[in-house]
Amino acid sequence: MSLMGNLFFSSLLAPSRSDDDDTESRSSRVTQLCTYFQQKYKHLCRLERAESRQKKCRHTFRKALLQAASREPECTGQLIQELQSAACRRTSISQTKLREVEPAACSGTVKGEQCTNKALPFTRHCFQHILLNRSQQLFSSCTAKFADGQQCSVPVFDITHQTPLCEEHAKKMQFFLYM
Repeated sequence: MSLMGNLFFSSLLAPSRSDDDDTESRSSRVTQLCTYFQQKYKHLCRLERAESRQKKCRHTFRKALLQAASREPECTGQLIQELQSAACRRTSISQTKLREVEPAACSGTVKGEQCTNKALPFTRHCFQHILLNRSQQLFSSCTAKFADGQQCSVPVFDITHQTPLCEEHAKKMQFFLYM
């Protein structure tokens, strides 16, 4: 609680000095307390509405970005880079520093050893390990199953199909459909 809130409450809850003023004073303090909580509640509601609007805007932006990525991946990549550089300029990171930064190494592990592949742009994982990042929304796992019932674990960038397939399984499906 803030210092002002503490001072406010201590003044409201301080005992009165005379018995005649007790009823009036208590009523006054309760009224002040109600007013304070109503103002606090209204403020919290405004904050919640603002957060909800921001969340909706971010969701709409993400959706539009995914749609653009499926139609024009190169232009979308260029747009993301421009947005990133604009954000960096706002946070006073120089443009030359941004260009000098090498892609980071993947943070995934293979049989207990650190992966040596370079991470995809704006991520900490390479293509092979991108599915380890639970918050990413561009890649999904291939939906094909092997003969033993095991799921294919190859990452797929295919946001246009309900059941995305990796390149190998897509070719097999194509061959199966046209034979």
